[in-house]
Amino acid sequence: LAHLQLQPSQGLQHRGAGARHERAPEQHDRRHQRPRSERAHVRRVEQHDADEPEREADDAERRVLGEDHPNRISTYCSIGQTLLAKGDVDGAIRVYEDAVAICRKSTRVDAGTKANTMSKLAAALVTAKRFDEAEKSLLEAQPILLSLYGPKHYRTVRAANALVSLYEATGQPEKAAQWRATAEGRELPQTTK
Repeated sequence: LAHLQLQPSQGLQHRGAGARHERAPEQHDRRHQRPRSERAHVRRVEQHDADEPEREADDAERRVLGEDHPNRISTYCSIGQTLLAKGDVDGAIRVYEDAVAICRKSTRVDAGTKANTMSKLAAALVTAKRFDEAEKSLLEAQPILLSLYGPKHYRTVRAANALVSLYEATGQPEKAAQWRATAEGRELPQTTK
């Protein structure tokens, strides 16, 4: 992390803008003496490079709700969005995959949240050129988004635009044109596979 430093007795500490992440050899050994769940969380924070307020919110939610509570989905999605904005597509995918895993595990997550989270993951997968995974996720999410929100809602349009990008990148102009028309509200999508 560019703005955090691990201190032996204090955990992650803010060092200011432009600072580099450094760890002395004796600090490396202390990190592995932490409980397994805390080591996993420190590793996840290091990997995701979340902004300070988001990291603090993530820490508080994790302590109060636990790792797999459905309310954590919005935090994961916010962190994923931040990582995408910073250009860390792989980090964003990991975070979105965590959010989708919570969605699939929990019976308390509504269909719209599941479909929206899957759509966000798929858009990141398209950016990473992992097209097969992205297509599967988008084609699963799109009908749910359409039935819940209608064809002109931003979530439905975002998923359709991700399909346009996917099909353009994979040389399928007919499918791209169909989903472009859907994204622009000119026609409803046909069931495709």
